[in-house]
Amino acid sequence: MKKHKIILVVTILIILLAGFGVQTYITGIWSSWVDYRSPLSGFVVAGDDWSSSAIGNRVIIILIDGARPDVVDEYSSKGVYQFIRQNGVLFSNAYAVTPTYSVPARAAISTGLPHELSGVSSNWYDAGTLEIPSIFSLAHNRGLYVAAIGDGSIETLFGDYLDVYIEIEEKEGHMYDSINAAIELLDSNNPPNLLWIGLADVDHYGHLYGAKSSEYKSAVEEAGTLIEDFIQFLMDKNIFDDTLLVVVSDHGHLDRGGHGGEEEVVKRIYLGLVGGGVKQNLEIVESVYQMSIAPTILAYLGLSPNLIAYSPPLHKAFMDEYQEIFSRYSSRLIEIYLDALYYLMQEYDIDPILYQDKLDQVLEYKNLISNSILNKDFVQALNYSSHAYSNLEDIYGEIRNSIITRTSAIRYSLISVIGVISVLLLYISYKLLLGRQLIIPFTSAVIISAVFWTMFIGLFGYSTSMSAINVLEDYITAVMFSTLLAVIIGAVVASIWLRKILMYVDKWFIIVSVYLITILIAMIILSIPTMIMIFQYGYKVIFPFPNWTIGYLYYTSVLSIMFMMLFNWIIAVILVVFLYKK
Repeated sequence: MKKHKIILVVTILIILLAGFGVQTYITGIWSSWVDYRSPLSGFVVAGDDWSSSAIGNRVIIILIDGARPDVVDEYSSKGVYQFIRQNGVLFSNAYAVTPTYSVPARAAISTGLPHELSGVSSNWYDAGTLEIPSIFSLAHNRGLYVAAIGDGSIETLFGDYLDVYIEIEEKEGHMYDSINAAIELLDSNNPPNLLWIGLADVDHYGHLYGAKSSEYKSAVEEAGTLIEDFIQFLMDKNIFDDTLLVVVSDHGHLDRGGHGGEEEVVKRIYLGLVGGGVKQNLEIVESVYQMSIAPTILAYLGLSPNLIAYSPPLHKAFMDEYQEIFSRYSSRLIEIYLDALYYLMQEYDIDPILYQDKLDQVLEYKNLISNSILNKDFVQALNYSSHAYSNLEDIYGEIRNSIITRTSAIRYSLISVIGVISVLLLYISYKLLLGRQLIIPFTSAVIISAVFWTMFIGLFGYSTSMSAINVLEDYITAVMFSTLLAVIIGAVVASIWLRKILMYVDKWFIIVSVYLITILIAMIILSIPTMIMIFQYGYKVIFPFPNWTIGYLYYTSVLSIMFMMLFNWIIAVILVVFLYKK
């Protein structure tokens, strides 16, 4: 009996200490995500001798944070939403890329790159000004006047390139204050050539009340009214006709609030263009991504297209006389994108011969684009550009898969070792400890896992999606309490069951046995998402990004395992209380 007591106490302490070790592991996972850096950080875009006519003198980006396009559609007959439908171009199938968080979205809009290439992967980015080329860096380097209002994320990402940043306190009425500050800045003797205006109220109410709430919808409606008034100011100031106004959202919101995942309602964004050179009363239904905004802005301002643009510019939104500009821009962007892919292949030791056919096709399309431009057939040039971009995206996808596959043998071996050890431990438990009564701790472990996910999803309302991680402290608290409740319920069930069917003389033996095996099996079950993540992508966030749903479940399961280790003593205490006096 004394021996078993000592074993129990020592085991509790060992598992408790192991829990703190898992905490260090979790910190490493988190750091690999929030401190992620672009694999293109060492890539230098060669040359800056571009010369092109500008379509207009000014671009103003108004970001309606968190506006869902289906909710905007409810007000399509009002405010700026009606104005853009009648006097501009609406992209009715515009998308953000995952994870659908605010800061990565701003990087994608401004650099033309998805998050795994921009190096901005989360809302917790804090590495200072991005070195990747952006609309802000290229405008600043050309001597244009660059400003931003009411969006601290833009200052964080591009602060070194802003001539002016006007901070607006994020409180009720933020968008009203931002628009007024923009009017005051544009009414000065030296209005900016590139201006970013952030409107935060819609996102604020989305988080508080959800996208189906009256508060959220009212904020969407009010944003439309304020932007319409802003356009009227531009007209009265006689600067509307040489200004491109980009009205865009960075992500949507779940009905109950939240974003970050891959749900359709959070990936779809509002995107409308209006102003000088833009077609009128046009809806474009083909799918476009927020990465197309950056090259479009550069072309409009006649700036160097020295951008690593993942998506082509939105040329269909502009009048025919400007298609030559977009043809030449697209040609240059294809060159840079191709160079960036060669850089990735070099960095990750991938032989370009693997993709030679598609690389040759891109070069062939490049020649066809040049010939079409010479023949002034710009429609055909842009058609070839579209094909070239499609091939480049295919090559990029194959490069990603090649990198993932390359390390598969190591990952598969690791998972195999974990699996063999788990099966061996279960077999030893069956043969040496409880024999056929292994069903009791096994059932208890299953209950712990089932209760955890039931509580986490049902009681605390968290989905199995990245959209659950918006307020980090709340998410971790939900995992902790779900694990605590699961451990208590699982231990009580095991204790009641044992009281009814077991008649051991040495009750300490059964306490130690059930305790150890319950902990072991519960950790194995909870670690299933962990093993799937490691099997497919590895244990931390690196390039290429993992599937974010799997990544989220992985992080959640590791958190739960950590808390179960820290709460492991509860199982022992409950077993002792229920069984010792029997």
